[in-house]
Amino acid sequence: MVKRENKKMSKLEITKDRIVSKVESAFAKSEIIDTGGVLKISVYEKQY
Repeated sequence: MVKRENKKMSKLEITKDRIVSKVESAFAKSEIIDTGGVLKISVYEKQY
């Protein structure tokens, strides 16, 4: 994991970072990527 410098990050970047961390941990636990999860990730990527 890369150390995060919150002072230099905007709120959107921090939010995206948290989402990515949650998604990564979820995938690491289940090791299953379903189509719904993939679609949600692509939606998040488009929002930011």
